[in-house]
Order: sequence, then C-alpha cells, then structure tokens
Amino acid sequence: MKKTSNNFAIRNPKSEISIRIHDVSGRLVKNLPRLTVNGERSTVVWDGEDNLGRNLSPGVYFVQIKAGAYQQIEKVVLCK
Repeated sequence: MKKTSNNFAIRNPKSEISIRIHDVSGRLVKNLPRLTVNGERSTVVWDGEDNLGRNLSPGVYFVQIKAGAYQQIEKVVLCK
C-alpha cells in the first residue's frame, strides 16, 4: 500500500494532538489515538484502515489535525 507524505508543523512545544481522517462525504473513518508532542519531530503513519480495522478503498481522504486552538485540514490520497 502506497501513501503520500504530508508534513505539518505544530508550534506549541508541548501540545496534545488529535488526528481524524474523513472520507470525501465527511464521514469519520479513522480516529487516531491522541498524541502528546514534546517539541520534537513526530511521525504518524496511517495504515489505510478504518476504525474497525477494515481496509479502505483507494481515493481521497481529509486529515484533520487539532492541537489546542490550532486546526488544519489537508487532503491526502490513499493509493494501493
């Protein structure tokens, strides 16, 4: 399974981050565990599965990242 790579920068050196992945209809398909970042680079890998462990279809998804008042939404493409 091939996935594209996106980089996000969170400025707060100690932030609790939530990452949610939605399909093109806006339906939540994956809620990644909350992370605590302590000012160092962190990597999060999504395996292309939904919350029930099922493989999702290739296509466009939206990654929503929240850290305190900061929020960013990015488009990603899941390829197989």
